[in-house]
Amino acid sequence: MATNSSATLNRYENQLIRNSELPIDLRDENSMKEFMEFLQFNWEQRSIFYDDGDVESRQQFLVPAEYMGLKTKGYIGTIAYKGHQFNIFPKVFRTHKGKDDLSSLDSKHLLHNLVKWLEYISKVDYPYINISSGLEASDNLLSLFISIYVRYVKAAMDNGLYYRYEDRIEDLPMVRGKLDIKDYITKKYPSGIHDKFRCEYSTYEFDNLLNRIIKCTLVMLYNNQKTSVENQKLIRGLLMKLGDVSDMRCVPHDCDKVQLNKMQNRYKIVLSMSKMFLLNRTTDYSIDTHDSFCFLFPANLLFEGFICGYLQHAFGCEANIKAQASDAYLVGSITLGDKQFGHAFEMRHDILLEYRDKIFILDTKYKMISRFADNSNFLHDITKEVSSGDLYQVVSYAVSRGVDKVFLLYPQCRNEEIEPYPAIMKKPVKIDDAEGCVEIYAVRLPFVFEEGDDSTKDNLKNVLLSLFQ
Repeated sequence: MATNSSATLNRYENQLIRNSELPIDLRDENSMKEFMEFLQFNWEQRSIFYDDGDVESRQQFLVPAEYMGLKTKGYIGTIAYKGHQFNIFPKVFRTHKGKDDLSSLDSKHLLHNLVKWLEYISKVDYPYINISSGLEASDNLLSLFISIYVRYVKAAMDNGLYYRYEDRIEDLPMVRGKLDIKDYITKKYPSGIHDKFRCEYSTYEFDNLLNRIIKCTLVMLYNNQKTSVENQKLIRGLLMKLGDVSDMRCVPHDCDKVQLNKMQNRYKIVLSMSKMFLLNRTTDYSIDTHDSFCFLFPANLLFEGFICGYLQHAFGCEANIKAQASDAYLVGSITLGDKQFGHAFEMRHDILLEYRDKIFILDTKYKMISRFADNSNFLHDITKEVSSGDLYQVVSYAVSRGVDKVFLLYPQCRNEEIEPYPAIMKKPVKIDDAEGCVEIYAVRLPFVFEEGDDSTKDNLKNVLLSLFQ
């Protein structure tokens, strides 16, 4: 039963949090509305870290479940709000499909896996996740994102300090820039002030609004108890570089006043993250002494990006690996009457692997399917759980690419033994009047890391290599 004191709620993806389980101070209509506004803002800012392609304008982190409470969706991580914490764990943390035991869930274990997955994603040019490396020392999610922010700021400043033209209006002993003639005729001259001129001009300044925002944010994070000693050391170095920048107590709205051009793109994510930290710290969402933050990732993108990064790690320079490859089309041409149009319906493969003069198409599916080995209901389960739409999709990819093997990759549950074999489904096809067959491999991969245990990494490498050699 929830109380007014700080509460920690652990849930898997796509699970219900009943009204009776919510903290008491979130149950009334006004408090819940404010909480939803907090989540909505963070939903709109999620592009700082990733592009999930979700066209939903309304936040999908925690959604109202009619009159029953709130429901988690496909995003994992932590929401901290007014002293309460909602930890959303990957469904693959279950030890068995459909088992909802929450007692063994540990936020440190979640963080350990997030850092592992993001490290491998950073090994490839993955188009949806924008995260720096060097996050191993993070011991909580807020510390993780502080590490990310500090490294973004350092990378941007190392690449070039930010200067901009600042408009100024002041009285000068000589004309500079644009003279305010009206002010001189109506005010200065009648008053006998003949040697002062109201001028509007621009100067190229290091002490500008963006640098003041960055400095304010860094000072705030330096004093945060979640900031590690290593990050504090990095922040001290950055603050030394910003020594000539004025101290200013910034608010989120200040970030909206900064306009960056294309040459200053490296500072865009810094500005966005500054706004996120400032809002989560200074609005009514954190009116007490507790930090409020919302750091959630789409689990399906983490799975896809991690597998892509791990393939790059396993094969090295022996293979050419492309994420979200889109260099081919399902339709070669379209004809309408006597008019002929070019190709259409661009294919987008999750992962395209070129290895030993062969092409392999891999489609990641972040969904739970039953174990293959020692499963007396194997045929029933696989025909129910593997989507026919996914099969149609990868078969069309295979035919268009002229390959005879495609791979559907699924995650295994936590601590589950490695599947000895993939499930291979064969589809007869006819290409250019020739009979052929496409083999569709359903492969279940280890995905969850245990702290101090490298078996997941070794098992994953063995499974992947065995598929393509």
